[in-house]
Amino acid sequence: MRDRKKAQALAHELVSKMTIEERASQLKFDAPPIERLGVSAYNWWNEALHGVARAGTATMFPQPVAMASMFDPERSRKIGDVVATEARAKYNEASKHGDRDIYKGLTFWSPNINLFRDPRWGRGQETYSEDPYLTARLGVAYIKGLQGDGKYLKVAACAKHYAVHSGPEAIRHEFDAEVSQKDLWETYLPAFEAAVKEGEVEAVMGAYNRTLGEPCCGSDLLIRKILRGKWGFQGHFVSDCWAISDFHLHHHITTTAPESAALAIKMGCDVNCGNTYLHLLRALEDGLITEDDITTAAERLFTTRFMLGEFDENCEYNSIPYEVVECPEHLALSEEAARRSVVLLKNDGILPLDKAKIKTIGVIGPNANDRMALIGNYHGTASRYITVLEGIQDYVGDDVRVLYAEGCHLYKDRVEGLGLPGDRLSEAETVAEHSDVVVLVTPIDSAAHKATLTAALSACYPAGHCGDFTQALMELGACVCTPKSPKCEVCPTQSFCHAYKAGNVTKYPVKRPKAAKKIEERTVFLLECNGRFAVEKRSETGLLAGLWQFPNVPQKLDAQTTVQTAQSFHTDPKELVLETHKTHIFTHIRWEMTGYVIRCNAMSEAFTWASLAELERDFALPTAFRQFLDELKTL
Repeated sequence: MRDRKKAQALAHELVSKMTIEERASQLKFDAPPIERLGVSAYNWWNEALHGVARAGTATMFPQPVAMASMFDPERSRKIGDVVATEARAKYNEASKHGDRDIYKGLTFWSPNINLFRDPRWGRGQETYSEDPYLTARLGVAYIKGLQGDGKYLKVAACAKHYAVHSGPEAIRHEFDAEVSQKDLWETYLPAFEAAVKEGEVEAVMGAYNRTLGEPCCGSDLLIRKILRGKWGFQGHFVSDCWAISDFHLHHHITTTAPESAALAIKMGCDVNCGNTYLHLLRALEDGLITEDDITTAAERLFTTRFMLGEFDENCEYNSIPYEVVECPEHLALSEEAARRSVVLLKNDGILPLDKAKIKTIGVIGPNANDRMALIGNYHGTASRYITVLEGIQDYVGDDVRVLYAEGCHLYKDRVEGLGLPGDRLSEAETVAEHSDVVVLVTPIDSAAHKATLTAALSACYPAGHCGDFTQALMELGACVCTPKSPKCEVCPTQSFCHAYKAGNVTKYPVKRPKAAKKIEERTVFLLECNGRFAVEKRSETGLLAGLWQFPNVPQKLDAQTTVQTAQSFHTDPKELVLETHKTHIFTHIRWEMTGYVIRCNAMSEAFTWASLAELERDFALPTAFRQFLDELKTL
């Protein structure tokens, strides 16, 4: 069995020989070498969500949410063991070649044991479902498989993202997860507690968000009181990537990078995935931390490296050969996992198919012959991919004719750029008409899963300038707020403005609107989004959506084109969501029959509205804006 006390003693001895500058340098994810002490460079960032990821060829397994469908902890443990075996084989060879690059180490930031509570999160495929018990069982099993039961850790697993982290993805860098104590302890923490106490996981990664007011990577409650105090965690703690910089950039818990670094390390964050720990020595000079804070973190990290056998030439895993990578036994386990992960939701008697009675099979769908649909995220590289179409063709051979139609693009309204919307539909109809049975393959792939509308939007609408647009709105007599400064003392909307309460807005001088009955009805929040602005028309029969930016308005604002653009992004404009990931702001176009409205949102849950009809009556609107509104009215 592994001897942590011995590893701690060795780590203490090694770290004691380092200067304070050398100790601080080891706390970044890309730790440099210390040649005089025989310490190699080491990159702590490695991925193994469902196979060794981002490091070349490896055996790939189904995404965790699919593996969870097996409801089989023992098989999850076996998969973890295979992943660790291949990780060691690849590490051994990379080390021989002096390759200490990212994704080629032994500390793997897996598994993700967050809960898949809302499908809109966007990263549910990484998790083991929404169930705390199942997540705990499968997480512990995978951790045990990864870490092994030998003298040394086979690899070091990491339970992430701690804690109360399962969306919203777009504002994860700034929002506060205000969870009840019941939900915290019964829903969000059980899997992490099991990972620590039962799985003896070597690392825990903190989440981007705040939980109950504290940033997760600098939380006294989560790290010191619960993780290390109540649960007795002895491993190392790592920040999610660039999460510590969020302390001062987005959460506004601190004001400078040295303050953020100090908060994180004093709360017990040992590794910074990011660069904020470059400011540790400045924090030390400013008296924000002590040398002991840096030393403690360094000793924890070298304890892990000693427990991995890095400094032992006779480590039991050094002899694992490269030939185990994608060996037949591992591929067989991957295929078995894929078969067991399939869920049949309904069978009205058509299955199983008898190919002796079928002459033609139609395979239709954008993912039927798409490798991206097979890959998932945090993936490695398989040496061979078999799409659904190829699998059916191989299985039926020459006995059955297989017809194929893409049917549609995965998220655009046409496949060919010069074609008309729906340019592949008639082919799909033809294939269906000529087939005895049709296999339809339509789920999203990893690219569409991660994609936002921002890139497509930016291609259609060049960036404008927020300052000009702000001034234009102010001329309308609107109260304009932008998410820049933590002060908004004079804003008359304080009582209901969620952005103000979060300390994320700056107040601009405004004049009160004429004939204002309620300030809420006249308040407009400006999107910090390159000057883009959402304009909506609502009626009983539908909703039209257009984009207006000031002053770079096109010569002719074509409302019909904007509606078609919205439809190309998402089949129905009333469900369109415009996401700006970099500023973490959403504009939701909702289905409400409230006439013409302007609405913007400054990181706020409290949406406020201004009636365009009243603005037209009370204020001098820009001519181009009036023309656009007139065009909308005719549609």
